[in-house]
Amino acid sequence: MGRPRKFDESTVLRSAMELFWLRGYHAASTEELCAATGLSRSSLYGTFHNKRSLYLRCLREYAGRQWILQQELIDNHTLHAEEKLRVLLISAAQHQFTHPSRRGCLAVDASVEAAGEDNDVAACALRNFENIRQTIEHIVAEGHTSGELPSSLPPSKWALVLTAVLCGNHVLAASEPEIDSILETIETSLNLLVGTAA
Repeated sequence: MGRPRKFDESTVLRSAMELFWLRGYHAASTEELCAATGLSRSSLYGTFHNKRSLYLRCLREYAGRQWILQQELIDNHTLHAEEKLRVLLISAAQHQFTHPSRRGCLAVDASVEAAGEDNDVAACALRNFENIRQTIEHIVAEGHTSGELPSSLPPSKWALVLTAVLCGNHVLAASEPEIDSILETIETSLNLLVGTAA
């Protein structure tokens, strides 16, 4: 019978996720992961097998946490559909610009850094993007039903467009000195959605 673990797995995953988020998959070393999680190499890899498996667990954990936040936004009945979309897009940009390392979406980072060389990483990143698309599609459909948003395009099409805006903004924000251009992109996209763009 194996010895019981003396650590909280969710806490370890959160610490490892923070390091991967800050350093990236390739740059994060085993020594750094051990220091961040407080585990020895044998404990870390005895639980998660190897660095790649740990990274995949972190990506799945991230997608799950983001999905919970997205569902909370959908269920917020104090906001209209357009307001929900604005919150989704602007809060992501504001979080990135206020973070000291200017980090963005972990799934976007994974897609840019490692998805091209690892199908499992690509699948984890895609799951996160699919969750975003489903959230946006639900909100736009809600706006169509209430009459708040025009039905110029089906919700699935707008979900593709606004997901691309959200993910593209994460990449741009890494080098943009100010948030203004990101916010302008968001407002232009939403104006196109509600039919008020010049």
